Amino acid sequence: MSTQRSEHLKKISLIFLGVALFSTALQVVGYFQTQYQLVSPLIPKSTIDIISKPHLQLAGISFILFLVAFIFHRYSKYKASIVICIFTYLFPQLYIEITG
Repeated sequence: MSTQRSEHLKKISLIFLGVALFSTALQVVGYFQTQYQLVSPLIPKSTIDIISKPHLQLAGISFILFLVAFIFHRYSKYKASIVICIFTYLFPQLYIEITG
């Protein structure tokens, strides 16, 4: 593989890593946003926890996938890193579609 192509893959991989990290951060923000928006004396805390828990679970799984992609990037496996980052971004949408 040429050096120029490797540099392009490295840049693309970094961009995808940034998008994956941003997506993971948004899931954590979604958890706290749900917690704060549903504060009401009429809604029990347990119901709020049930509603917001999937956001935190998805964020944890996405963060693990992000770390795996980052490790691949560090070992110059840029194509694998890009594929994992794409899966990191698509996983929450797929999970929501499957679980309803």
